Amino acid sequence: MRKKSLYTLFLCLALASGLRAQDLISDVGLRLSLSAQKKLNSRLTLTAKVLTRQVENLTLLNRVYVRGSLKMKLSRNLMTELRLYYMPTRKGYREMRDNYRYSLALVYKVKLTRRLSFSDRVTYQTTTNYLLNSSMLDEKLAGVIRNRYTLSYKLNRRSEPYIKEELLWQVVGKKERYFGRNRVYLGYEYLLTDKLNLDAYFIYERGFNDNDGPQEQNFFYGLNLGFSF
Repeated sequence: MRKKSLYTLFLCLALASGLRAQDLISDVGLRLSLSAQKKLNSRLTLTAKVLTRQVENLTLLNRVYVRGSLKMKLSRNLMTELRLYYMPTRKGYREMRDNYRYSLALVYKVKLTRRLSFSDRVTYQTTTNYLLNSSMLDEKLAGVIRNRYTLSYKLNRRSEPYIKEELLWQVVGKKERYFGRNRVYLGYEYLLTDKLNLDAYFIYERGFNDNDGPQEQNFFYGLNLGFSF
C-alpha cells in the first residue's frame, strides 16, 4: 500500500508539472545524452558525457555539451567533482560559437530511510568564450553558484524515481549580482543491465534578472543512456 501511494504521488507531480509547463509556454525543448563512467579505485571515478539541446519545439539545435569529469570520495557522505566542458553554442539560427566551462562541486548525500535518499550539490562554475585568457581578446566571462537538492526513492533493484530543485545565482559577468534561475526536475532512472541504465526526466525552468522578476519559462524533456565500465 505504501509503495502504491508513492507511485501515485510521483505520477501526480509529473502530470501537474507537465500540464503547468504546457499551459505557460509553447516552446518545448529536448535534451538527449550519452554518458559513461569508469571507477578507478575506491575513491576516484572518471566520467564523460555528450549532450545535445534542442529548442523551438525541437526544431533548433542550439547547444552541444561535451563534458569530462573526475569525482573523488572524501568521506562516507561527502564527495567533490571537477568538470570540464566544451560547448558549441548559438543564439537563434546563427552559426555555432565555441564556449568553455569549468566547475567544481561539493556533494553531500545521505540515506534518510532504507529507500529514501537526500543529496545537496553546491557548484561554482565559470563559462568563457576562450579556452585561454588574454588581455588581447574580447573575453565574455560568466560565473555562477548552483545549489541543487535531490530526493530519490529506491523502488527496487532497478527503479529509482527522483525530484530535484536547483537554484542559480549570477555572481560574475553582470553589472549586479542577482538570483538568476531555478529548475525543477522530475525523473525516473531504470537499470537495464548491470552496466547500462536509462534516465528519463523533464525540467521546468524559470529565469530571472535583477530588475523585473520572472523573464522566461522553459520546459525540457530529457533522456540519458548511461554506461558503466
